[in-house]
Amino acid sequence: PIKLVVKNPKGQVVHEAINKDGSSGFYSFEIPTKVDAMTGTWKAVLSYAKSSFSTDIKVETIVPYKFKINTDFSKKALSKENFSTTINIKSHYLAGSPAKNNPVKIKLSKFNVAKTFKNYPNFSFINTTNELSASEETMLDSTLNENGEFVYQINLTEASTPPSMITGKVITEVLERGGRPVRKVDLISYDPYESYIGIQDLGDSRYSLNEAIRINSIYLSKDGSPIKNQTLTYKIYKNERFWWWEFLRKNEQKLKFKSNSATFLVDEGTLTTGVKPKQIEFIPKENGVYLIEISGAQRNSHISSQFFGVGYSYDSNREDASSIILKPKKETYSVNETAQLSFP
Repeated sequence: PIKLVVKNPKGQVVHEAINKDGSSGFYSFEIPTKVDAMTGTWKAVLSYAKSSFSTDIKVETIVPYKFKINTDFSKKALSKENFSTTINIKSHYLAGSPAKNNPVKIKLSKFNVAKTFKNYPNFSFINTTNELSASEETMLDSTLNENGEFVYQINLTEASTPPSMITGKVITEVLERGGRPVRKVDLISYDPYESYIGIQDLGDSRYSLNEAIRINSIYLSKDGSPIKNQTLTYKIYKNERFWWWEFLRKNEQKLKFKSNSATFLVDEGTLTTGVKPKQIEFIPKENGVYLIEISGAQRNSHISSQFFGVGYSYDSNREDASSIILKPKKETYSVNETAQLSFP
């Protein structure tokens, strides 16, 4: 059986229970609290035989918000041409009277979301070697009017070339008289491109040397219609580092892939877009990690990229290696167990 003892912040025992009905090693306890219970950090002590374990439990009084915030946007889907939306804020106390002259703030944070098209579920429309820097901007710091209202225009733009489309998180914050904020969160979308390049998802596939890899691509308008007779450029890069497999696991390494001193261009060419996906054929001559990047002819147009691997993660083609790669037979070992490592 498992014994539970719960103490309040003063160290007083407020609840005890014993559970003998565990299922698959799991035991469940319900800890009751009274309306006038002491708030703060309680301590739960679980004991079994001569072993014990303790954990903190936060007990707090929930204070309901005094008023509600309503927001209404003129539109929530923005684009490069139509990047403005108007937000109408109305706030009133739960009793019905307006939250007149209360402080109001609007904060905006942007994050990247991969563009998707329902007719192309197996294609990726994102540049994996780029990212949108996370940031939060205070766009408004003012007060509501006598009717508890405020109208504000939000402009959602991005000067750089983001990996794909952008989602904006709009946080509307109205302060109670005591200074406690009441928040309302809305999401809006922003299409920074009029067209998107897609690469058929390569997944975690690992390809073999000297065997043709066929990569499909599609060029779509932002509403999902195929764009014909446009010239796209593709480039395929390879990295020479012996720890190259980390590019497949660590996002920060993906961002540095092209600028890494051990990365070089191994193939490039052009393709003409059509209604159906167009295919790029590539025959790898060396093991390693590769990056395919497809871009349009116009400046600051969308770029799509994907990584793929050829051969085993510990293979090396360099003859002047100053280090070797060790690969364990399994990921974890127990104490006193013999670890088995392999290397080329």
